[in-house]
Amino acid sequence: MKLIIVKSQENGELDYDDLERHIKDNLPRPAIISLNIGSTMKGAIDSIKKTKAVFNKLKLTQFHIHCDAALDGGFLPLICDTPQHGFDMGIDSLAISLHKYLGVPMPTSIFLTRKNLLKSNVEDIIEDIFSVKDGIITALIWYAVNRQRTIPPGTEAKQQLEKAEYIHQKLRDISYPAWKNPHSNLVYFKKPSPEIIAKWKLASVEELSHIVLMQHVDYDIINEFFEDMKEYNQ
Repeated sequence: MKLIIVKSQENGELDYDDLERHIKDNLPRPAIISLNIGSTMKGAIDSIKKTKAVFNKLKLTQFHIHCDAALDGGFLPLICDTPQHGFDMGIDSLAISLHKYLGVPMPTSIFLTRKNLLKSNVEDIIEDIFSVKDGIITALIWYAVNRQRTIPPGTEAKQQLEKAEYIHQKLRDISYPAWKNPHSNLVYFKKPSPEIIAKWKLASVEELSHIVLMQHVDYDIINEFFEDMKEYNQ
């Protein structure tokens, strides 16, 4: 199987022209493509619709679309006006990290795919969900999901996006280079001083750093961070 890395646009989203070029160069071979539903550094969301349009244009009929929705998959479905990335859009598999938005206290995730794509050599499936697997993880997921039922749907998700827009605008108000993709709780910006990076434990790659506005980040924390950035920018 040949691995091909497709270029991205300036905002981190898939470069669909480059995707088309690679598909065309490798026809009639089938394609397995992994789309980002919230890229790691910039929070970009690849378009399933545009990706399938490339496939249709080149008459590619054998393909598998996987969506990496590690963070955004936990909250985007709770907000009505966000891009859809469900199986009704024609994807074939989807992965979501449960230790991110849901806050399960240890790394865990779920992988969803179409039933017709599953193959199993196991004759007997043990019905007891606690069987030989990690029952603590299962219980923690149950708790996290049920906790969400006590909160009006989408409340925390909308608050995250509002906080991201708030700090994004504050940075722009002082003319500090900062960007935010639509429907993202992540703001990326020009890498600040080593002192700020160390204090706020900023994830940084080359000339960029980013912050992710999760549920525990309140406006006091955001404003303190902004004051540090403002002082650095003077």
